[in-house]
Amino acid sequence: MLHRLALATAAAAAGAAWLYLRPRRERRGASPPDAVEVAISPHTRFILSTSGRGSSARRYRTLLREMLHLDVVYMPISSPDGKIDPQCFAWALRGLNAIGGAISKDIKGTVAAYLDEVDPLAARVGAVNTVVRRGDRLVGYNTDALGFEQAIREGMAGREVRTAVCYGYGGVSAVVVAVLHRMGIQVLITGRRREAAALRAKELAASPFREGDRADLFINSAPIGDSSLEDVPNFLEALQGAICCFDHEMPGKKLRQYCEANGVVHIPGTSMYWPQMSAQWTLFLDGIVEAERVPALLREADSRVF
Repeated sequence: MLHRLALATAAAAAGAAWLYLRPRRERRGASPPDAVEVAISPHTRFILSTSGRGSSARRYRTLLREMLHLDVVYMPISSPDGKIDPQCFAWALRGLNAIGGAISKDIKGTVAAYLDEVDPLAARVGAVNTVVRRGDRLVGYNTDALGFEQAIREGMAGREVRTAVCYGYGGVSAVVVAVLHRMGIQVLITGRRREAAALRAKELAASPFREGDRADLFINSAPIGDSSLEDVPNFLEALQGAICCFDHEMPGKKLRQYCEANGVVHIPGTSMYWPQMSAQWTLFLDGIVEAERVPALLREADSRVF
């Protein structure tokens, strides 16, 4: 018998994801405002996500249920303290009838220890953002790296880029360094605190950005929000001399305006976002949908929701 599933929160705790599940006629009170309701059956398969965004749940419900007519649920999860335990996340994928999981925060760098296999690119980056269940095995991938590489190759097409500087030393910097090194580009790292940037550069086998350095490609991997670029420590110094600029932050209005005013090629974060999403969902829908159809299906699902 079908039930109604209020998908607002699932806590990856005690070895399983907690679900708010109750037959519709028995449910009392209103669902949380960001809930997404879908019908489930004993055969329903799941794709778990740590993003928790209601907008993503609506897009993927449209894709899976309305367009592809699959008995598959995209389920955002969270925990009471706001953090996901990587081992519990892996347990949930094994315990539920799961296709896989999407990881947007917290456990990208730690979940690999609880998987059976990690793709070579994900191993090189040191982070997993996509897990696919293949039989009884969990396999980890990093589609962020695939999306970033496509964005950079397309954005700098026809231009000679030998050096890059990455502003920011968080998790994104590992993707940046691994991909650009694979492309034969030397990488420097800087950020708000140069000492922290130098330590991160050493960890990633990159070089610290020093006064007077110039790079062909500027990568912003740090959240700068609506701050004036002049007020962001060490930002404009690293940007000097760049011919191309990639902004991981979306929409990245301030940096886009700078590029337009100074004749710098601007590569928006969306140019990574869509290829990354397509690569991730090609893995999730392997054997269900032809790979070449996935990008257009995602765009259509997005247009139906937004």
